[in-house]
Amino acid sequence: MLDGFITWLDSYISRERPSAVMRGMIGLMAFAGLLGTVSGKQAIRAGAFVVVIVIAVSTMLALLADRRRLTRENDTNRGLLSRYCDSIAENSGDPLVRIEHWRQHVEVRPNGDVTETLTLRAVALRRQVEFIRLTAGCRWDQPDRYRRRVQVIARSLTINGAPGTRWNVTTSWRSVQKLTSVLHLHVPIKRGQMVTFEVTRTWPAKCRPLINGEAEEFTLRTTSLLDIQHVEYTIVLPQGAQAVYEEIGAGEPDVQLSTDADGGRIFTWRAEKTPTLTEVGIRLELK
Repeated sequence: MLDGFITWLDSYISRERPSAVMRGMIGLMAFAGLLGTVSGKQAIRAGAFVVVIVIAVSTMLALLADRRRLTRENDTNRGLLSRYCDSIAENSGDPLVRIEHWRQHVEVRPNGDVTETLTLRAVALRRQVEFIRLTAGCRWDQPDRYRRRVQVIARSLTINGAPGTRWNVTTSWRSVQKLTSVLHLHVPIKRGQMVTFEVTRTWPAKCRPLINGEAEEFTLRTTSLLDIQHVEYTIVLPQGAQAVYEEIGAGEPDVQLSTDADGGRIFTWRAEKTPTLTEVGIRLELK
């Protein structure tokens, strides 16, 4: 009976706004007060309040335990889905897509929080492509409270760059530093078809080591599943911050890497060809 009640209450809370749930609890408290008023006995009123409070606390504890269970199951399912997508993608030696143009804009805030916006134009290289997999990393072992707040939003873009509807995104952590995002296309694209899309990653405290004086690498490392052509990567530091830099991967024969800085606060690097499993980019350190 209790399990059935908890299931119903959990469903009710999921459907209703928090204000509706609070109104229900206030209604129970008011009923307890009315019961004591009608009876005219203070003891009955106090007892009714105690019963309502005990029921409310017990219910909330049961719901919290159920939420933790659902969170664990959700993390497991996301990990499994990511693994299955990896298996499908890696079953063939051909890349999933060719990225004709990769534009990434990284904004670092004074507390180390980062917002990354990626604008990608991709061409399908397999008979049918239903998802695109992207990986991203953090340079330090973030606690779980930061990693759970990372958000990834993906949406298609029209030819004119107008935003479309959101795609479904499945995220999972390979380690405390590496995030995998599987972007599920609304409609699969066939070989030769092109899709333009935008990915926004909001990542709390990702660049905190940079803010604290350590060097930070802003690089792109391609995999066998992504054939990346032109890359343009911009890093915007907090207002008033300046940095020095050095290039990474400039010695690779297939990399034509160029870098420019705007007053030491905005850095942009570009590469015309990024070889597989090779890091290309720059390393920054605040002055």
